[in-house]
Amino acid sequence: IADAMIERAREHPIEDFCPTELRKAGRKLVGCCPLHNERTPSFYVHEDNRWSCFGACSAHGDAIDLYQRLNDCSFKDAVSKLQ
Repeated sequence: IADAMIERAREHPIEDFCPTELRKAGRKLVGCCPLHNERTPSFYVHEDNRWSCFGACSAHGDAIDLYQRLNDCSFKDAVSKLQ
């Protein structure tokens, strides 16, 4: 996979494929984490298109990582889908 393809995939807006409703909170987007059940929003999408969960899973990463977790797919598949 070419580095340029990986960079384009990392820059793919998380809000475009995240199944959770996200709302603007300052310069971040906030919502319930799509990786576990919760009632109080703990999922943040930061300005640099990285995400963090401050809830039960405490996971974080970039667009590729989140796509892989949501769709249970390989790195290569995630990069090709996010092009």
